[in-house]
Amino acid sequence: MRQKGHTLIESPTTSRIAASMPRSNQYGYTMVELLTTVAVAAILLSVATPSMNSLVRGNRIVSDTNEFVATINMARAEAMNNVLQVTVCKSRNQVICDGSASWHDGWIVFVDND
Repeated sequence: MRQKGHTLIESPTTSRIAASMPRSNQYGYTMVELLTTVAVAAILLSVATPSMNSLVRGNRIVSDTNEFVATINMARAEAMNNVLQVTVCKSRNQVICDGSASWHDGWIVFVDND
């Protein structure tokens, strides 16, 4: 290509040479960049996982507590509305009360006619 003043003059040979030359701008990532990114992501995940476990555990505790409080409130409301004795007790099979069961096993609510 030759430049004359401010206009650009192209000849057929210069355009073919420019088209056959490899580009210097390449797109993509090198293996080093990819491995560095994967290593940083692995470090971040290993740091975030323990805090996520404690968050999940805390949410489960809050959820179980809210469910138990809702059960107590429902039993109280039923007892007051119907003037009945309502019982909440621990149960493993959610059919009969079990004194040796834990509250973590579950509970039942029933109208106690006795």
